[in-house]
Amino acid sequence: MSHGLHAKQIAPKALRTIDPQIRTPFLRMFDIPPTQYDPAQLDLLEESTRGNGPLSTTPAGFTFLGQFIDHDLTLADPKPGKAPLDEHLPISEMINVRSPNLELDSVFGFGPEHPPSKKFFTNNGFLKTGSDTGGDPFDVPRENSGKAIIGDIRNDENLIVVQVHALFIRFFNALRHKNGLSYPDARRQILHYYQRILMNDYFPRFIQNDVLNTAVRGGTPLYQKLLGLRSPDLVSENALLIPAEFAVSAFRFGHSQVRPGYSLNSNGGGGLIFPNLRGGQPVDALTRIDWSFFFELGGQPANLMAMMIDTQLADPLQHLPDGALPGAPDPDTAPEANPRSLAKRNLRRDWQHGMPSGQDVAKVLGVVPVTPDNIPFNQVATEKADDFEKAKAVFREHTPLWYYVLAEAQVGGGEKLGPVGSRILAETFIGILHNSTASVLKGEPAGMDPNIKTMADMIAFTDVSS
Repeated sequence: MSHGLHAKQIAPKALRTIDPQIRTPFLRMFDIPPTQYDPAQLDLLEESTRGNGPLSTTPAGFTFLGQFIDHDLTLADPKPGKAPLDEHLPISEMINVRSPNLELDSVFGFGPEHPPSKKFFTNNGFLKTGSDTGGDPFDVPRENSGKAIIGDIRNDENLIVVQVHALFIRFFNALRHKNGLSYPDARRQILHYYQRILMNDYFPRFIQNDVLNTAVRGGTPLYQKLLGLRSPDLVSENALLIPAEFAVSAFRFGHSQVRPGYSLNSNGGGGLIFPNLRGGQPVDALTRIDWSFFFELGGQPANLMAMMIDTQLADPLQHLPDGALPGAPDPDTAPEANPRSLAKRNLRRDWQHGMPSGQDVAKVLGVVPVTPDNIPFNQVATEKADDFEKAKAVFREHTPLWYYVLAEAQVGGGEKLGPVGSRILAETFIGILHNSTASVLKGEPAGMDPNIKTMADMIAFTDVSS
């Protein structure tokens, strides 16, 4: 594959992000030709995703932790507007400008000694909170305009993700305060706590147990093969990579978990995810999250549960507001290039970047594909029913990978991903950890608290210590 990239790469070093000018390609995990779809049929499939499915048993906070993780790993270039969603764009022309490591560089940047990252820190090496810029201590620091001063501005997309980000800031500061740690020691510990929480509290919720356990034992052959495709003139022999199928399709499963609405606390904070909970605004007493609404604190169930992983997306995600629309500068005059429906955006991305069908991936993995009769399709408008029946004949045999991952999970009960989705996530996440310089799979620094291994543990430690 010719990657068409621009700059010589260097290996990302432990405990810091790679330089913003150093980029890595998205490579294909599967050598499968893309399925050719009629965009009009994809639009009918998008219509069938409209509606609210049932609730799962997963606390609602894990949906937004997943978004935070995604922002820790990937940010695709070209910039918005360069590749509208009604045009093909080979994945070989896309590059990742984030460090493909689970290292919280979206929070720390390069660290307090790096000039562009100094704005995230106080003079004594603690991370700034909202109170350092005249705001709420449970918020991130902000400019006078309200813009967040954080390593990845996407984490200020909504009031839930930005408070997940703020929670990690306060956790780091609590580690230093309570344990008297230097910046390097606390930085090293929080990386391992983060990875430990993912291993114990995130991955097992969504990845099938046998698939996850096999990967942890060293079974990530697809990811290792991916690393073998690194072109030495574009990327160093030690640089990690993100599979295209993970970034474009499989790790977008969390969109189906978004609820139609959220309450942030018992004081009146809440409403629809858009526009009421839109980010870019300071957190205050009304919008400050009570984490018992989102995670299982004190052994008690969370107040709010995520939606099942299925082929339905909540209504607010079908009508994204202007501020949530990247891409074309005028969304009202370029609906095909920049649609308001998140389902349509995801299906168009699969088509745009030439992702393989879910059935073709299943065959390569040696797993039984979801049978055609079991691929779930919801109803579309009556006047389009005949056209949709024709489209379903195509999709039952060759389902777009993003939709297939959701359908496979739905057929399996909706709590976890099925074998295809689980395998792509396990190969990627565990492959990264197996190949990272600093990895919880390779041992942990001395002095770490064995009792902090879930989001609830982290929240309890932070609330008591900060």
